[in-house]
Parts: sequence; C-alpha cells; structure tokens
Amino acid sequence: MLPLLSKRFSQLKSILIATFCLSLTYEILQLLFELGSFDTDDLILNTLGGVIGYLPIKLFYIVFKKNGTIHSQAKGQ
Repeated sequence: MLPLLSKRFSQLKSILIATFCLSLTYEILQLLFELGSFDTDDLILNTLGGVIGYLPIKLFYIVFKKNGTIHSQAKGQ
C-alpha cells in the first residue's frame, strides 16, 4: 500500500527497506514486551511479503501508464 500513498515508495529498494524496518520494529516490540518471540523467519517472510505485494502495484502502474489511462491530478486533470 505504500506506493499508493506516497511517490517516495515507488522503487523496490525503498519498499524493501520500509518493510524490513517495520517488521524489525514488530519483532523487537514482541521481544521487549514478551508478547511473543523474536523470530528471524518472521522478519524474512514479512519483508518478502512486502516485496511480493509491491509487484502487482508496480505491474498495474506499468500497464496503465503504457496505455495512457493514468493521469496525474497535479497536472490539472
């Protein structure tokens, strides 16, 4: 959802970093508050899930921008 909210997250690298940091934050909070266990697998799989979720959004933008059906509202559309 991040690419839909901000152009800052339009590249794969930024999505990878953001999902890793968010997942790491959750894992650290679980460790500190003893609500679960810190699991490296969760960290890896959550980051991978964020990247996999990014791919359909990127594909959507590529297909519709190629067809010329996506218009920026900043251009007065």
